[in-house]
Amino acid sequence: MLDVELMSRIATGACPFIEYFVLLKILNCLEERKYENRYLDIVFLLIGALDSIILFSRETQYYGFTMNLNWISFILFIKLNYKISNYKVLLYYLTYNTVQYVIGQWLIYIVFFFVTGHSEYASTTSEYNYNIIFIIESSINIFINISYINLIKRFRDTDKEKVSVIIIIGCIISNFTVAIMNSLPTWTYMFRMNYSYDHLNVFNINVTPKLSFTSSFLLLMIVFKIIKDIKEKSEERLLKEKIDMQYKYYLNLQESQNKVKKLYHDINNHIFCIRNLSSDKEDVNKYIDEMSKELNQFKEIHNTGNMILDIILNEKQNICNENNIDLTCDVNFSKFNFIEMTDVCSIFSNILDNAIEACNKTSMDKKYIKIRGTLVKSYYVIRCENSKTNKLEIKNSKIITSKKDKFIHGIGLKSVKSSLKKYNGDLEIEDLKNKFLLQIYIPIDENMTVGATKVPVVL
Repeated sequence: MLDVELMSRIATGACPFIEYFVLLKILNCLEERKYENRYLDIVFLLIGALDSIILFSRETQYYGFTMNLNWISFILFIKLNYKISNYKVLLYYLTYNTVQYVIGQWLIYIVFFFVTGHSEYASTTSEYNYNIIFIIESSINIFINISYINLIKRFRDTDKEKVSVIIIIGCIISNFTVAIMNSLPTWTYMFRMNYSYDHLNVFNINVTPKLSFTSSFLLLMIVFKIIKDIKEKSEERLLKEKIDMQYKYYLNLQESQNKVKKLYHDINNHIFCIRNLSSDKEDVNKYIDEMSKELNQFKEIHNTGNMILDIILNEKQNICNENNIDLTCDVNFSKFNFIEMTDVCSIFSNILDNAIEACNKTSMDKKYIKIRGTLVKSYYVIRCENSKTNKLEIKNSKIITSKKDKFIHGIGLKSVKSSLKKYNGDLEIEDLKNKFLLQIYIPIDENMTVGATKVPVVL
């Protein structure tokens, strides 16, 4: 004959470990990990195993300990193991905990009624029936938990707008359920129904606060997400407009410079002839020297192998000359045609604009910008270094600005990151004492992983 009590202990004891395991699979499916090693996963599952052992032994004096251990390990594990914000940690905890609790409560009530014929805990219920109830409830709970994995995978691939609608509907149903359960005692009294309020009181005391708080938190999250999405769409539109404007500007500039180049050679020949034919050579030579000086401004200084990039560097060189900034360029771009012209424009014009702006804010005698682009192993590396005096606050590779218009400010770097994203590129920034350092890594082998070793460029 089967030992029903042993089966009951095994079923109830298995639940916590399964819940920990399923939660781990869900988080790995939805969130990006901080570390590739699995040590924290093992520790987390060991805590789940400890929880299971305590439930199996039915040592009730340790139940309070397991509850505290559960929420502490839950929050610490998510925060330490995944790249996730604090509010999402709280969201995961509230949602998962509430879902598990509500489903567990309903299962107990339903199974209890199915086994005993009534929905109230009674002193006359035998230990055998209790064990049967725990076996059925735990088995169903394990099945439901395992089904979460496939459900979450489908949920992950669902359109974000549909996900938001599903969450809102869930919150409405949750609040509607709470309202009904709060009203049931009044209805039963009005119609003199012979129902005991025990389970209604249990529901209202234990379940209602969790449902109300979690649904309110989810609705608040949806509102913030909608605001964030609107902001991101506005930023994307601004980025696209800025990139298009920059590209059109440099195309027009390219056309103008091509016309100037055609005249440049002929004008130099004319100047040479005038210099030799003139009788009053001193005045004419002075005039010709001034004219030659102005013409030299149109002389191509940089030759990177990319026409648009040459125009950008030549234009920035003129701006640096006007502002007494020493610009040093060593960029070889001849073999990197896989990067679109609009992205070349976005990347180089924005990082140079930021560097020039930083130099203009400093009172240092020697203002400089050094930019270098070259192939290092399997990466095309761009390094831009500029002088500065003000201290910058950097958080998550973002510069925290003190300007009032934070939305518009910083669009430049966001534009660079938007372009780099197409090529799995990375951007790293570093605030040193008297200089600012920006490095860009673009993998040139489409089969390589972004996590490969990145070697900095030395200027």
